[in-house]
Amino acid sequence: MPAKTRTDRLKTLLFWLLTAILLITSAYLLFARLGDALIADYDEARHGVNAYEMIRNQDYIVTTYQGQADFWNLKPPLSAWLIAFSYGLFGYNAFALRFFSALATFLCEIAVAYWAARHINRWAVPLLLLLFVSNARFYGLHFSRAGDADAQYQLFFTLAMLGMLNAEHDFRWFYASALFFGLAFLEKGLHALNIPIICLITLIGTGRIRQLNWKRALGLLACGLGLILPWAVARYSRDGMAFFTHMFSTDVAGRIGSTADPLDPNQPALLYYIDQTFRYPMLCAYLALCALSAAVLKITGARLTPWERNTVIGCSVWTVVPFVFYTLMNVKYNWYVYSILMALPLLTAVLFFAMLRAAPANKAVWGIVGVGFVIFVLFTAQNVIHVSQVRFNNTVQAFLQQNLDRDSDSGRHAYIQYNENGQTAWMQADMLTALYYGDVTCMDGGVEAFMNDKDSAVLFVGKEDNAEAIAALQEQEIVRNEDYYLIAFDNE
Repeated sequence: MPAKTRTDRLKTLLFWLLTAILLITSAYLLFARLGDALIADYDEARHGVNAYEMIRNQDYIVTTYQGQADFWNLKPPLSAWLIAFSYGLFGYNAFALRFFSALATFLCEIAVAYWAARHINRWAVPLLLLLFVSNARFYGLHFSRAGDADAQYQLFFTLAMLGMLNAEHDFRWFYASALFFGLAFLEKGLHALNIPIICLITLIGTGRIRQLNWKRALGLLACGLGLILPWAVARYSRDGMAFFTHMFSTDVAGRIGSTADPLDPNQPALLYYIDQTFRYPMLCAYLALCALSAAVLKITGARLTPWERNTVIGCSVWTVVPFVFYTLMNVKYNWYVYSILMALPLLTAVLFFAMLRAAPANKAVWGIVGVGFVIFVLFTAQNVIHVSQVRFNNTVQAFLQQNLDRDSDSGRHAYIQYNENGQTAWMQADMLTALYYGDVTCMDGGVEAFMNDKDSAVLFVGKEDNAEAIAALQEQEIVRNEDYYLIAFDNE
């Protein structure tokens, strides 16, 4: 066998081996123990309740919470539709709640890697997959392992960006970007406006803006609105402008100046996002690899090809625009700029392989690359350990699981009174847990409302700071008494 052929076959074997290992690792990080973590309050639980009530009410247009139109979660309904579909596949549980988020990220990684294999170099596939699996942000809140809209939104956002980059060769790919904009809008509403802004700036930056005529602009508008308008008309037919007015006032006007960091609410948005970026080692690693590649290109005097130049412009705009967009709005939530988690690795891959072309045998460069590889592998191992240790350890949610039964409790009223300040309104995650395991109707009002309820009802009471309320329940049947919570049913 000729040496060259044998070497090529070994390289091919190595490529597929690395790709398979990284895909399996990614699947593990995304899906392993996916349903074991406690349900998070607010966004995750709210989406889960919205989807549950869609099925219960057989209403897939108006999202509801406790039977009323939900004007707190003001996202269009695509994520709720997908979660509802997942309930049909996997039952009512936390795995189903999060399944499409995990799947969306897996598909997103494959799409980016496949695009890179076709346009950059086949070895960009294992590089990008390694950059993805080593980044802990993929597996935290508001992303792959959370049952909300963010991971699905990032899938459609990324596909829109890949369409934009493909349009370098064929403008018609912009129509695909417009379609994915429509899907992204149905996930996160006005957040999706970043997509046409990025596309427009990229057209200007690459000098291709003259390709955009009125006919094409109208075609893009039709593709972008073709998915949004049917839902918008259907929603308008139900409650007029109420939902859209709330969406604008909350997601736009109400978000200006808001922050997810209550420790420093007056921090300027620009400093907030810079601070958030440098808190995450993998983002710093992306930027360092980009800087190294750019430095080698500068030192060697090598030039990017026209395609590489335009791709770098597109990825750079993709990275920067969300920062600028939310900085100008003075909105401070780090998951709002998670689109950079796909943009920066792709930018890194383009510059990295341009660097290797410019300095293919530079030992110093390969030494730094080797150190980077070890660091990325160590970060990946840390992520694998973290996922393997996920456990369900929430006292209230566990108690609800153990003491509700869908067969016997379905349709019953359920009340709760917490230890903390006698709170009698259901926390969102506890409500979703009660729906999953009891199919109950969650009612606010605690002990007092339970005592006045003439229908079949169940009550959960925190034992701390509720001694007087518990004393009033002595005539009720005590079903289970534990150190933390007491459960009592009415006498039927």
